[in-house]
Order: sequence, then structure tokens, then C-alpha cells
Amino acid sequence: YYGAGIKKTQELVAQPVENTPAHEEFSKRAAFQRLQNGKAEFLNVQLLDEADKACELCTFGQQLTLRMQLRANQPIEEIGVAYHIRDKNGFDIIYSDSAVENQKISGVQTGETIHIDWQFRLYLREGDYTVSTMLSIPEDLELAKVEVCDFVPLALNFKVSRGHHLPIYSAAYWPNEVLI
Repeated sequence: YYGAGIKKTQELVAQPVENTPAHEEFSKRAAFQRLQNGKAEFLNVQLLDEADKACELCTFGQQLTLRMQLRANQPIEEIGVAYHIRDKNGFDIIYSDSAVENQKISGVQTGETIHIDWQFRLYLREGDYTVSTMLSIPEDLELAKVEVCDFVPLALNFKVSRGHHLPIYSAAYWPNEVLI
């Protein structure tokens, strides 16, 4: 493990990831305006519910996992992983990356496959969203200087319903402790 939710695993030789329906579906979605340099790549990105089932219609407050599978195509000393959740207008609503979460992914070898699980409770307003993902090699994080290995503007789409919750009047909500 690279820390909470970041798991390093070897690719299964018997069943290459590229031959799975999930990878083929991801590849079709991801092709739109994708930028790659060949050093590392996403093999799949999924949004999963508590039962590890793909979640395309999610509910406000639901516990979810954003699961990424990536592969290094050459040795990489350190690699950064990031995601953006964007609303239907393309505005960034949520952002995180491995550096923000203080999770260092280093010493990745050629052909090595890494699975990363980002776990969170979904506190977004009812609507349509996309997830963009990026793999990069850090150069100077204070200046936000990185070498982009794989940028996928459309890694996945999902919808949020409010379920039984009252509507929220902003893009996102965070839990509060209210003292009276």
C-alpha cells in the first residue's frame, strides 16, 4: 500500500487488462481530447457504490469509491495522480491529487499496474457530472509544474439525485458541527 486507498498490485498475466469489457468501455470514453506522453496510462476509471458496483446514478450523501487503474510503461521515480469532478458546465467542483492527500507513489517499475481507491461521501447538488483524471511526473509542485503522462478529460459520467435529502443551494456541501 502507498497509504490509505492507494494500493500497488502486479498486473495479472493470465488476463491482460486491455481484454476486459470495462477497459474497452473506458478506452472509448477516454479517447475524447486525451493527452498522453506514453510513460504511464490509465487503464480504467470507475465510480463504485458500497457493493463495488458501478454507480452512474448516485445519491446525495452516498459513500463512493473512485477506482483508478494505471500502468507505468517505463520506470518512474515518482508519479502523481489527480481527479476533478466537473458539473455540466465544465466547472471544477471537487479536486484532489496524491500530493494534496499526502500520498507519495514512488519507485514504479515498467509494466507495473497500480490500483488507487479514492473514498468519499458524495455531497454534490443534484445534477450531471464528469470526472477528469491525470497522471503526471512532479517537477516543481510549488509552481504546479508537472510532466503530464495521461490526461483524460472524460474518464466517466455520473448523475446525482438528492434522494430523501432536502435540496442544497450551492454546488457542494461539507459536514458541519453546529454548536447551539
